[in-house]
Amino acid sequence: KLFIIIAFLASLSFTLYGMLPTLVTGDFTALNTLSIIMSIFGFIGTWTLALQWQHTFKANGIQNIAGILVAGMQGIYGDMFTSFYYLVTEFIGHYSWKKRRNDNGELVVDKKFGAKDVFLAIFFWTIGLGFLSYWMGGQKIVL
Repeated sequence: KLFIIIAFLASLSFTLYGMLPTLVTGDFTALNTLSIIMSIFGFIGTWTLALQWQHTFKANGIQNIAGILVAGMQGIYGDMFTSFYYLVTEFIGHYSWKKRRNDNGELVVDKKFGAKDVFLAIFFWTIGLGFLSYWMGGQKIVL
């Protein structure tokens, strides 16, 4: 439990730190406001996913819509495509989780999916989406 509390506070601190310059200066341009929306809903989506809350996909969907708009406004079309891809996965995830609930409403998790699968997926999608984003004009891709 201590690790979860520390991780929660660290991620909340990073989220607030990223929004601080805009909040202090009051520079609420469309780009800055959308970036704040991305931060807030990304934070909510990450932590509600950990709690297996069904509506986490809606929070992440809002984050991705804001991400599409931010990347489009900046002309970073690779990043815009990546946010669109993740938006599509939010719809799939919401539908999939809805089907995987038992009679008590609890999420039934596939026990065969382990840490090795997670690491392979992260590696593949980090490299794959990073390369695709870079190829489509994304800038400063850090893998």
